[in-house]
Amino acid sequence: MSKQNTPKEKQVSLAGVANTKKKDPKKEKKSRFRPWMVWAPLLLVTVVIVVVLLVKPEKEAGPTLAPREFVEYTYTADDKLADVSYYALGISGDELDDRLDALAIMCFDRREHKITVMQVPTLTYVDKGDTFATSVAGDVWGQPKARPWCDTCRGYVAADALADGKHTACGTTAVTRPGSSATDLARLFNTQFGLPVDNYLVISREGLAQLVDALGGVTVILEKELNVGGIKYPAGETTLAGEAAVYYATQHGYTGKAASEVARMKQQRQVFAGLLSRLAEKEVSQLFSETETDILSGLMNGTSPIRFDTTSFGKARLLGKSNDSATDNVRYNQVLAEFLHAVSRVELQKVVCCILPGENTKQGSQTVYSAYKAETLALLNEQMNPYGLTLDDTTVGL
Repeated sequence: MSKQNTPKEKQVSLAGVANTKKKDPKKEKKSRFRPWMVWAPLLLVTVVIVVVLLVKPEKEAGPTLAPREFVEYTYTADDKLADVSYYALGISGDELDDRLDALAIMCFDRREHKITVMQVPTLTYVDKGDTFATSVAGDVWGQPKARPWCDTCRGYVAADALADGKHTACGTTAVTRPGSSATDLARLFNTQFGLPVDNYLVISREGLAQLVDALGGVTVILEKELNVGGIKYPAGETTLAGEAAVYYATQHGYTGKAASEVARMKQQRQVFAGLLSRLAEKEVSQLFSETETDILSGLMNGTSPIRFDTTSFGKARLLGKSNDSATDNVRYNQVLAEFLHAVSRVELQKVVCCILPGENTKQGSQTVYSAYKAETLALLNEQMNPYGLTLDDTTVGL
């Protein structure tokens, strides 16, 4: 939040208040008590106003909601949030249970104004254990693990809070409910990479096409001519419309096999860089406005919005604020606009993209991407850990 300087016309100098003109002793004697009769009530009112002004902001900027039991994954510690935040990113298919077309984790170093994005192949193998319903990273979003639910307490029940199928806190028999895509996505980065997650942003193919078109297209460098929807885009530097940008980022040259995924991720980098360049040309008021036509409203009010945590907790985390109530009365479209604006203001030279180190390997009958643990630990500590997270064999579960 920018600092607001007090306008000069409202500043009053004490030197201007003091009256140095000599007074008639006789008049002074007769009237010396009158000023106090006027100033005493004013002084009392002033004290009351000051107290009210001091107390009111304290309520708005009060303590965070510890322990935030409604958040079922690990997020950045409050005292670090002004320095760094972590966001899970994804491009989803047109159906909710489709495998993600893109998966990444972004480290936003707010102090140094740097961004590092680690791209994770969607076919990356994970040990699902008791946490996930699938062993493929790209399926975690579309196939969240079903979990026990307590109708009495109106919440999911942890495994250690169950006894004979009943919630130990109230004795209610637990029922099975579909899990949370957002929670499982965050837990993927918590458990496999030891990284906190402060929010997530997942956009569908249709939504990405709308966003690209609303921004005026994205500029990429094509190795050869691209033909999408009857429109030919020449090799070299060219600007792709929404449909073409989505095709290039998700399907062009991709066979569905692990061997073709790295090439696809490099194409996704170009689209990401193109989006940042377009966003950098826009002001927050162009992205979101309550009175004028803007870029985000059509997308966010349509059938394919960017999905993210729009609670007060989630909105505050997008803006790097540890106080959950800081965004209570702020529209989520405005928060998204401010976040995108902040990210796009990072110079592209300070935006680093890297791919999870690993190789294609067989897991049963399926070919998956297997991460190299030692190299991954080195990458995480060098590129994704600017402020001292504990990232070692005990916290990274690959």
